[in-house]
Amino acid sequence: MDLYLNEIIRRSNLTKLQVQSLYNFLLNNDLLFDDEIKLLKSKPSGEISTIRRQARKNIKESIYTFILGFYIGFLKKDYIPNLLEMSELLKKLSEQNVFSETMMENLDKIIDAMLV
Repeated sequence: MDLYLNEIIRRSNLTKLQVQSLYNFLLNNDLLFDDEIKLLKSKPSGEISTIRRQARKNIKESIYTFILGFYIGFLKKDYIPNLLEMSELLKKLSEQNVFSETMMENLDKIIDAMLV
């Protein structure tokens, strides 16, 4: 199981069900959430499409919020490489089956530092 995925989802504006639905759709693969996989498989296809559409809408709105933050000067763009590095580091640590609350705290600090 991905050690950081649950924590990142918890801090995002997507639900596990939305992430699972998008993951299934985009990669044609089950993710790691057994309960959500069972729940998705029990839903009619129209409801799954609605969940997927809402997930995409949430992501799109998040990206626009990010753009807005840069546009009006609330976010410092110098930290974007740090976010990308943290994302890659979290993936590597997860692959090594290592969870570090300190890493999540550092990510929070980077995000806080991005805000003016």
